[in-house]
Amino acid sequence: MTEWGAVITALEAHWRSVNPDAPAGEQGWERGLRPGESLLDAELPHAFAHNPAETTGEIETGAQEEIALSVQIDTWTRGETQEQAIARLDAFRERLRGDPTLGGLVDRVRVLTRSVVEFSGRPERAGLVIVATERVF
Repeated sequence: MTEWGAVITALEAHWRSVNPDAPAGEQGWERGLRPGESLLDAELPHAFAHNPAETTGEIETGAQEEIALSVQIDTWTRGETQEQAIARLDAFRERLRGDPTLGGLVDRVRVLTRSVVEFSGRPERAGLVIVATERVF
């Protein structure tokens, strides 16, 4: 498994730990993206982990390199209030704060962005979380 794959797997484990009602396997978590409004009730709540991106920088001394990986996670629910959707994102953020190195995979993990999107006249709620990790070599 690649380093990116290991990080995404760890993020999935943390997301599932605070969303025990998520369906197993790809019914509840996917690497990639498709229209969330097409999800069946049996696939909800659901998360899509996509657009992993890596940036590399040099630490001031020039002797070390810092690698940052970001992953966007879109969450989908149906029939929940905005507050319930936000509570899911809160729980995920707090879970990551409780494991700031993702079990030693990285030096630091943090949530950069969180938001909830509501669709007028529709029962779906979409959440967005962008998670960043940093590792120094």
